[in-house]
Amino acid sequence: MKRPGLVLVFLITTGLMAFAIPAGAQTTAGIAVCFSPPIPGGCDPQAAIVAELAAARSSILVQAYVLTSRPIVGALLRARARGVDVRIILDRKQLQHDRSDLKAAARLLSAGIPVMVDDGVRGIAHNKVVVIDGRLVITGSYNFTWSAEHKNAENLVIIRDPVVAGEYAQNWRMRATESQPLQLH
Repeated sequence: MKRPGLVLVFLITTGLMAFAIPAGAQTTAGIAVCFSPPIPGGCDPQAAIVAELAAARSSILVQAYVLTSRPIVGALLRARARGVDVRIILDRKQLQHDRSDLKAAARLLSAGIPVMVDDGVRGIAHNKVVVIDGRLVITGSYNFTWSAEHKNAENLVIIRDPVVAGEYAQNWRMRATESQPLQLH
């Protein structure tokens, strides 16, 4: 199957940012950027993620290297309680080495949220992606952790575009085929 050509463009006031979008695709992207530590008067990454999760109506797809942030885990649990279809893929090696990550995953799993472990990569599943309602993508270097919010220098990009969200959802589904359900021992 031939892939369509790609168009690379988006100019943001904070600099030049490139995205690969299928040629001919119509986009109406709205882009927001957040930094940690937050810039005075700027967007706070954790607060932005929690707010977007609270606004989810039908689906949330998560790919995370680490998922230990209590506010983010809580927002995912509340979304599930509202009837949102929440699905998560986590990194295998991180779960093996971080008891906090395993504890958070167990909370999500016990609430009925499918949690899968990406076994299909030789290295690490280093994604930090959330796709909400097939219309919005949250991504960047920001890990979903306390340290990302309080100690590290991180970035987060929120993209409001169904075309881009579709590309990320397609990648999520491909990674899901390489993943196994989390088994707690």
